[in-house]
Amino acid sequence: MSGQVATDAKTANSAEAPRIAAAALAAFIKRAFEAAGLRSEDADVVADLMVEADLRGSDTHGVIRLPLYLRRLKAGGIKARPDIRRRRRLGGRADEQPRGPGGALCHDAARP
Repeated sequence: MSGQVATDAKTANSAEAPRIAAAALAAFIKRAFEAAGLRSEDADVVADLMVEADLRGSDTHGVIRLPLYLRRLKAGGIKARPDIRRRRRLGGRADEQPRGPGGALCHDAARP
């Protein structure tokens, strides 16, 4: 099966399906997001989270979402470089203008 893409669920879940190293997949996803306009740091965070989701078995939040995210970036549904304004409210922070890449926004919001 070398060089072929798995085309059905039975093959895709088998030991014969092609495998890609996590680091190589993350690098590919990062480059795709950077080409779509994301900052390098944001692209890196989102790529790592997508690969981690796949590695943990949460395939619905992994690389399968890449085409959807790229389409939403192109259409403006996700802002590649959101203008985020924060304010403290009851000890937490709230984003005034979301619609950026979720993983990167949460990563940034969790910083002290």
